[in-house]
Amino acid sequence: MKILHIVHGYPPSIGGSQWLMKNLSEELVSRYCDDVTVFTTTAYNMELFWRSSEPAMPAGTQEVNGVTVRRFPVFNRFGTLRMLLAHGARRLRLPYNDWLRTIYNGPLIFGMTRAIAESGADVIAATAFPHLHMYYALAGARRAGTPLVFLGAIHAADEWGFDRKIIYQATKQADAYIAYTTFERDYLTERR
Repeated sequence: MKILHIVHGYPPSIGGSQWLMKNLSEELVSRYCDDVTVFTTTAYNMELFWRSSEPAMPAGTQEVNGVTVRRFPVFNRFGTLRMLLAHGARRLRLPYNDWLRTIYNGPLIFGMTRAIAESGADVIAATAFPHLHMYYALAGARRAGTPLVFLGAIHAADEWGFDRKIIYQATKQADAYIAYTTFERDYLTERR
């Protein structure tokens, strides 16, 4: 099976989503001989999404433990302006402030939606909200007619990050959603 994983960072980037996708990808390759590709960013840490002073890995494609890893560069200019717009819109409860916060969070990756749509994957899995690449995954999967599984990692207590209508609208459009906990499952079920 040809599987595409989409995640905001991949080792040597450190984090729970990075760890999960690395281990899941490598297990699918070694145990089931699946063809697994990961689309990710050049970020060592998420601050690269809005700060151009952060270090970045080279863009490009490499094979890591049998997994094809394609790293996309991020557009991180105007981070302060994006932050001010997002915070101001949230504070004033303006329409679409959830989109402004998501654009601020990033990652802004030009060409990722098209690359997802053209990947030829049999199934796509993406993690984690509230990042923008989740919407690239949704748009690319829909364009290609490919099934999409979200592993959202919803942190309900983080209102800035997760009090966003667009997250819950997107989860309804996915073909499947894997909740990490019963709390997350119940939280999402209430919003569906």
